[in-house]
Amino acid sequence: MGEVERVSVIIPTLEEAGRLGRLLDALKGQKGVAMDVVVADGGSIDGTPEVARRVGARVVEVGMASRARQMNAGALVSEGEWLLFLHADSVPADVDLLRDALERMRREEQGGVSERVVGHFSLHFEGAQRGERRRFYRGLERKSALNRALTTNGDQGMLMRRETYEAVGGFDEGLGYLEDQRFIAALEKRGGRRVTLGGYLRTSTRRFEVEGVGARYATMTLIMMAEAVGLEAFLSDEERVYAPQHRAGRLRFFQQLKVFGAVLRTGDRQVVRRRLRGLGVLGWQNLWQVPFGIDVWLWPASHGPTPLMDA
Repeated sequence: MGEVERVSVIIPTLEEAGRLGRLLDALKGQKGVAMDVVVADGGSIDGTPEVARRVGARVVEVGMASRARQMNAGALVSEGEWLLFLHADSVPADVDLLRDALERMRREEQGGVSERVVGHFSLHFEGAQRGERRRFYRGLERKSALNRALTTNGDQGMLMRRETYEAVGGFDEGLGYLEDQRFIAALEKRGGRRVTLGGYLRTSTRRFEVEGVGARYATMTLIMMAEAVGLEAFLSDEERVYAPQHRAGRLRFFQQLKVFGAVLRTGDRQVVRRRLRGLGVLGWQNLWQVPFGIDVWLWPASHGPTPLMDA
């Protein structure tokens, strides 16, 4: 690559003083790109902004914590032609990650049906539970590389040109989460597409460890179902379904399920039937996850075969 391109890395933070330094050090080590790092803080009191400033990152302080609002505020003051939105606990695994990602993005723009492309990375989970729940986390890692609907999340990073971000209209600030799913949905409505980039990010198992593996994964499923059929009353109780990491605790899934069922049944018969039909369509579209899960169980390697899903 001839010229060094400028990438603005926008990191939304809330009480991340203990983790942010590792990410910022990894970004400083990236080769072949010029870095403009913006930390968009949502009101941390643990010294997160000070950690960012000590290593030369710019800090924009947003009054109220909301990932979408923070990332939009960070994008507003950023300077790069390329924008990479990155969570504080998702760390590049090698020094060439961003340079290689930009090369791939340009190839995708030139060879695809749309120049509006959002790139994301595969994941590698790190944490105390990794050894005892090997198959579960390897399944999540393999799913992160599939580039299928509902498998692309903010933990994987979101790399795009500034003009793509502006064409979509930024991140939806309606909730404190789900901004990643809603951005991708808006992108695809405008003819854009997502693509899995080479390399991976190291990310944390911390939310699963705090909230419980089964309860968190099942609650994520309820969140995707609620988003698919517009159950905003379920989604808007953020403290219950997706509390900020520093306030997260053990989830009580069956209580979540009870609330979900009550909200689902709210409204007249026609509305409820439309929601049920929507859930049926969503279930049909995601039947691939059953053979995929069996493949992961039988071949638990990080990049093992998926013959049942392929069939």
